[in-house]
Amino acid sequence: MYYYIYDETGRIKRTGSTANKKRVQQNLKAGEFFGVGKANDSKQMVVDGKLVSAQVPLCKRIPDEPITVVDTQTEDQPAHITREQWQSILERLDKLEKNNVKNKN
Repeated sequence: MYYYIYDETGRIKRTGSTANKKRVQQNLKAGEFFGVGKANDSKQMVVDGKLVSAQVPLCKRIPDEPITVVDTQTEDQPAHITREQWQSILERLDKLEKNNVKNKN
């Protein structure tokens, strides 16, 4: 049996297959729900308990939750950044890549 796990916003968090439906349901975390069937976590979501195509592609480049960044000097102390900070980092990396291409030519 194929299944998917989704959160209260309808975003699919995990997919898989199992012969033991009860075991999967028992391992749900708080705020997670169980659905039966094949699901594509990047193109589908759950609305009113039903699997539907997402209106907007679900981009995995910008996460919903803060990202944990490990500092090499204090590896045991993660830093949390916002989506805006993450997007800013990605934009700066894109600029660096473009400049590197220009410099090679």
